[in-house]
Amino acid sequence: FAHRWFGAGGITVAAAVVGFADAHAAVISVAEFSKSAVLLQPEAAVLAILLALTTNTVTKAVVSYSAGGFDFARQLWLVQALMLAATW
Repeated sequence: FAHRWFGAGGITVAAAVVGFADAHAAVISVAEFSKSAVLLQPEAAVLAILLALTTNTVTKAVVSYSAGGFDFARQLWLVQALMLAATW
């Protein structure tokens, strides 16, 4: 649907939005789209996957703050930030 209406950019945006809920589903979908490099070029797939992982990390940061407060979340935020920096 996103590809038909919006092209590769639609897949990228959709992957980022879906990443807020579940990074695994977004990554698998993007990988399937890029498998033949017809619907999505590998470079665009990498960006879509990175955005899905980033938005999922934002969700985890919010949940960690909500569940454990600032002291708990602060410890996780540092590790999450380092993970994202290494991934990008």
